[in-house]
Amino acid sequence: MRPPKVAATTAAFAESFANRPVWGIFELFTFSSLNPAFLPRYAGSLHARFDRAMVLFDPSTVAHRHLPPLAAEAVQAAFGPGVEVFTDAKALRAVLEREAPEELNLLIMSSGNVGGWDVRQWAPEFVQQSVEGLDLGARTVDAEHRGEIRPGPAAVCERDPHT
Repeated sequence: MRPPKVAATTAAFAESFANRPVWGIFELFTFSSLNPAFLPRYAGSLHARFDRAMVLFDPSTVAHRHLPPLAAEAVQAAFGPGVEVFTDAKALRAVLEREAPEELNLLIMSSGNVGGWDVRQWAPEFVQQSVEGLDLGARTVDAEHRGEIRPGPAAVCERDPHT
């Protein structure tokens, strides 16, 4: 996703769910987004809108594309303070499962495969686990089609024990 689209998506999402914690994940996957010279264009696109902003990139994808090595510190500096950078999807998933509040709106933006993580399978499980023993009526949505995960650059998980 291009920086203006990331900024517009995050702004719209954060405004839509202003009454609840909002976390965002953006995966760097395209040639341009993995290019160190292009990264500064993402400055301010995430952290100003989210309670917690995370960026994921896979160093093996960078190598596979024959791009210059990309350091997590360079990604963090480009996006700005308050943005957490992950180079391993499993580590990112573990943080979400361990630290996410019971009520959370989570936006995942990716043009890739989220580090091999099957988000479509994981999202309903994540929503269900927010309060053990309750039937929460898991919902996953994207920006245009509430109630389902559809192919596209963004998916949303709403996690609410009171639904």
